[in-house]
Amino acid sequence: NLPYKVSEPNVFILGSNVEMDALILNKDAKSIMNSGIYNPEDVVAMLEFKSNGIYSHQNNPFNKFIDTCKHFYKQLKDNKISVAAYITISEVADVFSSNNK
Repeated sequence: NLPYKVSEPNVFILGSNVEMDALILNKDAKSIMNSGIYNPEDVVAMLEFKSNGIYSHQNNPFNKFIDTCKHFYKQLKDNKISVAAYITISEVADVFSSNNK
């Protein structure tokens, strides 16, 4: 009986134009007019899931990885959210290699 619940998939935080795979919400949180948009004060954590990592249109997965990190940081800072998780089963490239500086 935790005081939290998981949102439906593909949701937004009010004020952000970036879709999140799921949110951990306060138990009483409700989507604004059943839109899949939640008030920031109801969000406990942001979750992003990938089966094969991050893909990039420029064939540079590192750029997309950095963009995802920047988005998480902005949401954490702007909305005072304390947890963000990026979960993947495998990566399509070694985003931490020295070739991606």
